[in-house]
Amino acid sequence: MLNHPLGQMISEKDRPILGYLLNIDLVLHDESRGEGFDLIFTFAPNGYFKGTEIKKERIKKHKGRLEKTESTQIEWKDACDPTKKKQKKKKGGKKVTVEVKQESFFNFFKDVSEDPQDKKDKPGKDDDDDENE
Repeated sequence: MLNHPLGQMISEKDRPILGYLLNIDLVLHDESRGEGFDLIFTFAPNGYFKGTEIKKERIKKHKGRLEKTESTQIEWKDACDPTKKKQKKKKGGKKVTVEVKQESFFNFFKDVSEDPQDKKDKPGKDDDDDENE
């Protein structure tokens, strides 16, 4: 995977998790679902997240133009999510612990929509909205 363009997204925290990766399947959508496809990542049971399968669906409806992506919600076990880091910040004179987004291969599994209004309607989808998470 390191030689693939997605390999540039792999952080040091991702490497041990990806060590459990067994297979990646590509399933093309039939004509009724448009031109999209599913990528199915199969992992061995592990101590990082629940389940063994993560699916990323790319939905294309208009002549190859990406409409949106939908992914399996990853159920990370405590303190195992490589996409977030706890950090202490001052807020109103008090120190509080907040989660800060981190570069990670597993950000690939965030849902994406080409409709800007759709992005605004979905909580947690806007990368600039760290304080509301």
